[in-house]
Amino acid sequence: MDENHGLDTQLLVRLLKKRFHDEKPQEITSIEVKNAVPKGDNYASLVYRIKMKCLTAAGKKRSFSVIVKMELTADSTKELFKSFPVFRVETRVYTSIIPMMEELMEEFGDKREKLWPNILGYQPYHMIAFNDLSFCVGISPCEQIKAESCRDGTQLKKAERIYKLCEDSVADHK
Repeated sequence: MDENHGLDTQLLVRLLKKRFHDEKPQEITSIEVKNAVPKGDNYASLVYRIKMKCLTAAGKKRSFSVIVKMELTADSTKELFKSFPVFRVETRVYTSIIPMMEELMEEFGDKREKLWPNILGYQPYHMIAFNDLSFCVGISPCEQIKAESCRDGTQLKKAERIYKLCEDSVADHK
């Protein structure tokens, strides 16, 4: 690494660490839980939107929103999902496949918007928590998808990006 730049990189490291520390939630001041999708729109899981207000380590007030998907636990659905484990597959996608896609995007220098929410945590095959993308842009996920689909084929372009990343990765590893 070229050290002739004259920058105090250790100072930059300390500043970055401080910033991330200062942004950490220290105290939750309120929690609001609502259904994230209209009744009947999702038969494979329960989907909640949790809005929280907190104080950060720096004493600032912050709001954030989390989407929580939970496996249906009613006896009538357990038998169905044993033969068709939708929630198990989705958990694997977010814990295994998406991290690989993110590595590919990093490897190829793809810095455009992410195509999926960040997973915040999960309980294996029971619950997944994500950051709420609609909270970031101020519209519901359905409205966001409709708007993006209408704008010059954005959804198709996103799908093409994923396909190209996968195709390039396979070619590189042959």
